[in-house]
Amino acid sequence: MAATAQWSEGELVRQISAGDPQALTHLLQTYQERVTRVLCPILRNPMDAEEVAQDVFLTVIAKIDQFRQVSSLATWIHRIAVNAAPMRKRRHKIADLSLDDLALPALPLERLADDWSAAPEGPRPAQRNPGADRGGH
Repeated sequence: MAATAQWSEGELVRQISAGDPQALTHLLQTYQERVTRVLCPILRNPMDAEEVAQDVFLTVIAKIDQFRQVSSLATWIHRIAVNAAPMRKRRHKIADLSLDDLALPALPLERLADDWSAAPEGPRPAQRNPGADRGGH
């Protein structure tokens, strides 16, 4: 069977669910460019759009059994892509955040050491008095 085989949408979904490599190829050939075009304006970076598009297709393949055919496969894939884009933007925003960007008060090292030793869970085992556990023997 050629990679450009034509399946009905229902048959394509069944074949993807069964792991048919030709169906997966058909899925990518049919929808990959559309997904990337949707993602480019949202992410404003073609490399990010391509990476998220790959994630979208991994999600589609992993969750194909959840596709209920209430809408078209194209609509379902589009919705997954549109939902994946903001997650990518948030991940980049967090990754780009530096501790230098945070407005944390500077604390002297001595104060940090004092605060650590007064931890509510008590002293660490290495700080215990070895003779205290012997019960006076």
